[in-house]
Amino acid sequence: TMFRMAGAGGFAMLIALSTVDAFSVGSFVAPRAGLPLAGKAGGLCARSALASPRRVLGLQMSEGLEQEERIRVARKLAEDAKAAMDSAKEAEAKANTFRGKVVNLDPGSEVRTRQILGKLGGVFYRQWTGLLTGRGDGVGKDPLGLDDSFYSQGPEQRATTIKAVFASFDKDGNGSIDDAELRAGVKEVLGYDALGTGEVEALMQEADLNKSGSIEIDEFLTMVSLVLDKGEAQVLEASQKADAAARTKARVEMTASMVKDALTSTMLVGNAAGTCRVLDDLKLNGGVKLWDTAGAVFYPTGADKMKALTGMEDPEKDLGLDVDLWTRFRYQGVGFLGISGAASLIVASFLPPAATFPLVIYGYGTLFINVFTTIFASQLDKVIVKNLEDSVDNSEDRLLRRQAGRFLAAYLCGVPIESIGVTEQGRLEIVAYSKKTGNVDVEALRKSADAEGVLAAGLTKKEVDKQSIVQMTGLVAELRQYQKASMGYKCFANLDYQIDLSQKAMDRREKQVQARYGVTQGFSLLKQHAEVFETLVVAIKDNTPPAELIAIIEASTPAPAQ
Repeated sequence: TMFRMAGAGGFAMLIALSTVDAFSVGSFVAPRAGLPLAGKAGGLCARSALASPRRVLGLQMSEGLEQEERIRVARKLAEDAKAAMDSAKEAEAKANTFRGKVVNLDPGSEVRTRQILGKLGGVFYRQWTGLLTGRGDGVGKDPLGLDDSFYSQGPEQRATTIKAVFASFDKDGNGSIDDAELRAGVKEVLGYDALGTGEVEALMQEADLNKSGSIEIDEFLTMVSLVLDKGEAQVLEASQKADAAARTKARVEMTASMVKDALTSTMLVGNAAGTCRVLDDLKLNGGVKLWDTAGAVFYPTGADKMKALTGMEDPEKDLGLDVDLWTRFRYQGVGFLGISGAASLIVASFLPPAATFPLVIYGYGTLFINVFTTIFASQLDKVIVKNLEDSVDNSEDRLLRRQAGRFLAAYLCGVPIESIGVTEQGRLEIVAYSKKTGNVDVEALRKSADAEGVLAAGLTKKEVDKQSIVQMTGLVAELRQYQKASMGYKCFANLDYQIDLSQKAMDRREKQVQARYGVTQGFSLLKQHAEVFETLVVAIKDNTPPAELIAIIEASTPAPAQ
């Protein structure tokens, strides 16, 4: 069946192409090959390439063969190709009946075959193609029902429809269409204005294969069938795409149901070990495919590369780092004051009392500020967040996008979720663990330091890379939608904290590289998962359970990575 459909039929069509007149072959082959083939040169190039197959089949023709004979032979070969394809379909149907099930060997082969046949029909029956398929702007009738039911009919029904149209032309019922009937039928049956003598002769010449002076029923059937193959290819292709979409939808629904059922019995928030164990097992058994697939490779990212990949012009402003002085002081200045105040008190303890007064005042003053900001941290943060949200539009949607981005990135990076809840400021917040096994034990981290300052209990470089993506993706999600993020300072503060838990200390430049890596990776992930991300935003807004959020992600089909 495969050979009959794709081999014998395709080979016959290949030979048919080699015998069409030079200009037609040139204009037909050139668009596929991307070569400037035209006129005699194009035709000769095409015929030269096909010379061997023609000699093998005994079809080598002298250059002096009449144009009309070449076209006749080519048409006959095209008909043979079509017959081979129809026979292949019949053989395949019988084979399926024998097997007791349907096995479609190559869904695209019939489409490709009919596309080629349709192009051949456009070459052989150029005038008829225009009349049968060129309707528009109220001109031309549709006696075949091309706009309605023709392509949904079976072969026998189509033949009956074509014969009925033929009978409409054949007024005297003698089984053929002569010049007068053709001229009248073009107007009455097809709905076009009366044609001139030359146009009628052209139609007759195209369809009258045996040169009897009239168009017989077999010739009419061959002509119409070949002309309409292009349209049938389009219908078949659309049908195959619809079938593929239906299969994809069924697979997506089955995947979502399976994942949801598998995860419903597992506590997926606040249970790092349990979450990872279940998801790792599901991935191993093919139940999930996207869990822990991101952040596998780290590459240093410079500022210029980040700008080029994300389209940002001014990263500090675009990422929401250009905040007011009070916010900057709250998250950066207070820490500096604490360190400098402690240092001043230490220095004062080694100096004479007369020289310590300014240092003591500064030290205790900064201590007071630190104690004050610690006690009232929640209230201060609430004021800062409120001011920032009031300064931008769509603050609720921005918040949802940050949380959805963090959830998506955490899942793709294989980092479990620590909490999903409402903060003291009344804002939704999704918090990811530091690593697969949970958060870093700070006391164990301190005790694990070796002589070189390496913290064995800290985050590995790969875990820091994943945290970079998790903490930055939510920020990038807001940036992609609104061209400017509003809470960059907070996301960067979270990332800074995670980096400080790493096994090896990082300087300021290394932290910047990690942040840029997280931004670019987050941008790529959101671009690749753009469709499902929008679904996640809505689902999180509706308080969808974590198991269903994971099912939504797993049921999606990501775009190819770029």
